[in-house]
Amino acid sequence: MAWCECLFPVGAEPSGYHIYPDLGIVEIVDPETGALKGDGLALGEVIQPHLVLGPINIYQWLLFVGSHEARHTAQVREIAAQLNATNAAASAN
Repeated sequence: MAWCECLFPVGAEPSGYHIYPDLGIVEIVDPETGALKGDGLALGEVIQPHLVLGPINIYQWLLFVGSHEARHTAQVREIAAQLNATNAAASAN
């Protein structure tokens, strides 16, 4: 699984894909059964640092990642629309 391009290990070059936050922290659903793996951990108290936002909890990470991915989705749609317009103009000539 790849996360948004936000964090990378100190001293490493950004690759565009990251394995942060730690999957052990955010996997709370058993992938085989779909059942919650509740262990009593208060996710609002689990803090993972963000390079720009600073320390944020898991709920804040989920909101950030969701909005970040929504922006990438919008960017892909914008690029597709531009390519379609360019192709339509080229076909008309």
